[in-house]
Amino acid sequence: NGNGKKKSGGLTDVAIFGLTASSVMSKTDNSMNQELPPPLPRVAMGTNLFQDPRVLDPCSFDPVELARQLTLASHAHFTCLPLYEFYNKSWSEPRSSRKADSIHAFIDHFNSTASWATMSILKGDTDVERGVRFEYIATAASACYDLRNLHGASALLAALDSPKVKQLRNTISIVSLAVRKIVVKLRETFASKGSQ
Repeated sequence: NGNGKKKSGGLTDVAIFGLTASSVMSKTDNSMNQELPPPLPRVAMGTNLFQDPRVLDPCSFDPVELARQLTLASHAHFTCLPLYEFYNKSWSEPRSSRKADSIHAFIDHFNSTASWATMSILKGDTDVERGVRFEYIATAASACYDLRNLHGASALLAALDSPKVKQLRNTISIVSLAVRKIVVKLRETFASKGSQ
């Protein structure tokens, strides 16, 4: 057909960026047809989830689970963004105008995530503890990226690149090479050069 649609296996697919629904499904069919074991808990053994949340250290969770939860929170904020708040750069007006409350909430979520991650790294008492926390946040940022949560990944990267964390030269020097490569790749992905 000349309209960009093609017939495949009884389905009509619209080709978008060279991909069709059937080609995407054929790539994922193999993994979906296999029997998967039940998921293992992604919380450190001995962690009491019912204790006071101010005492609970989020770094005790698996970083993939943190990425999943950040993805859910980012999605909740993103789906609340009405299009009219993007008109005329209404988010740049004073907050008292209340013209872009949802965009401001989205921005606040980003800032609070970055601030929390920065403080989580700085919470370590020694260089080794801070290095472990740095690696944890970097791994969670990579997992956010893998989940296509660019909002969460860039917030965690902002924490890794914050001036307070960059001053920790001894800490960063003991971070594994693999994690440093992850951070470099994330920096390259979110670099603003040439994106205008």
